[in-house]
Amino acid sequence: MHSARERTCCGVIEEAKYKSREKRSKKSTPQPWIVRKLMVFLTIGIMGYTAYVYIGRFCVGMIRRTRGAPAGRGTGIALLVPFALLYIWMLWAYAKVTLTAPGFAKDTMLPRHSDPREQQHTRGVNVGVLDTLPHPVTALAKRTPGPRVPRRPSMTPVLLPEYRYCSRDGIVKPFRAHHCRNCGTCVLKFDHHCPWIGQCVGARNHKFFVNFVQVTSILTLYIFATLLAYTIRESSDVLAGDVDPQQIVLIALAGVFALFTTTLLLSHTYMIWHGQTTVESMQQHNVKEREARALNREFRFWEFGAKRRTRVEWEREWGVLGTDGNVWWLGSGRKGWEDVMGTSVWGWFLPIGRSMNDGLNYPINPRFDQQGRWRRRAEWPAELR
Repeated sequence: MHSARERTCCGVIEEAKYKSREKRSKKSTPQPWIVRKLMVFLTIGIMGYTAYVYIGRFCVGMIRRTRGAPAGRGTGIALLVPFALLYIWMLWAYAKVTLTAPGFAKDTMLPRHSDPREQQHTRGVNVGVLDTLPHPVTALAKRTPGPRVPRRPSMTPVLLPEYRYCSRDGIVKPFRAHHCRNCGTCVLKFDHHCPWIGQCVGARNHKFFVNFVQVTSILTLYIFATLLAYTIRESSDVLAGDVDPQQIVLIALAGVFALFTTTLLLSHTYMIWHGQTTVESMQQHNVKEREARALNREFRFWEFGAKRRTRVEWEREWGVLGTDGNVWWLGSGRKGWEDVMGTSVWGWFLPIGRSMNDGLNYPINPRFDQQGRWRRRAEWPAELR
């Protein structure tokens, strides 16, 4: 009874999720330009406010030796110089990421006047869609008995033109390109639409986005730590005046953005190291959830050992999902990092140079076939098994 109720509940959740996703996919009108750029103006305002409070109401008081200042001139200058360097670095990175287009598929692909999926039905009266697609290369006859719960990766040939056609733009999308509903066009190596920069993060500006997040994380941590320390010191000094409420506001803002940007930086570093974009990482997460549900249906909640052994058998047969099971994994984290951030160490931190990829051509993981289907370890090239 409990299992049936649980399946019904999960089914309702899945149905609601798919309906919501379908509703979002039907949205075809892009956001107006002013709406997309609204957060850019807000971000610039926050940056200006940060400089005003930290320099004008914090450092200048110490440099001028104002009565009640928490420290002297030397300390004020020592705090101001690192802030100014980090602030200029942040403005530089923000200008690069907002002024550099992510790359649009329609600018690189010729439009098609017919949907390649419709051509499946014109190749023959008795030929169906599945008949016209290449069959997966598998060695079913030679398979040995597998785990109790077999891994079932998708066998959809996602790299074929039939599965990459965008009906809105009327083009066959390049590898890793996706349609952005907010911008109303297909973006090369689409990562996500970022309201803070007023556009998408894609092949041409992903590096600058990471550079911006890096320096913003460092700057906000610096502001939070220094302002908090000297505000506490000032509040404990009976000879000092009242604590500046503007500094309290900036401490709160710096703390929130430090947490946000540091988390964002760690997540993007992880995804780049594993050769994934945000969209691809979410797709991998969905596969992990599906596999977890399959194990939960087969095993009881206390059978942790059986679940672990099944996962080990899966990896022995198919490989590791996050790397071997990623069609765009380049074989190592260093290669994935350099593909986005470039080979120059300076470019890993400063908004200079560009990514190694052009947003159009990506090598396919040899653990997959040319149509984008994950192969069993026994079918991999010999040097990778």
